[in-house]
Amino acid sequence: MKRAVADLKRRSEAKESTADRALARRLLNQFVIASIETSTALLDRKDYDRAVETLALDVEIMPDNWRVHYYLACAYSLKGDRKRAIDSLKKSVQKGLSNVVLLESD
Repeated sequence: MKRAVADLKRRSEAKESTADRALARRLLNQFVIASIETSTALLDRKDYDRAVETLALDVEIMPDNWRVHYYLACAYSLKGDRKRAIDSLKKSVQKGLSNVVLLESD
């Protein structure tokens, strides 16, 4: 699985705008969306270790996506890992999180 994701990531970062690059980007986005949904279900079941594992893979796939870092911060927080939660939250802000209401509500 990791090899397939790595291949998609490589193809998605191609310099030329091709149908293959577009497809790879769409597939990676869909994978991350499904993964976040899975992580949310894991968090609801209080399976924090697996949620963190899943979201950590998402961060590898989309390191510049603030949402993925934010969800990982939430998972670490629920797991009780304050240091990693704060680190992930900082990365989320660095990557573009600016929604104060979201931060206050969570």
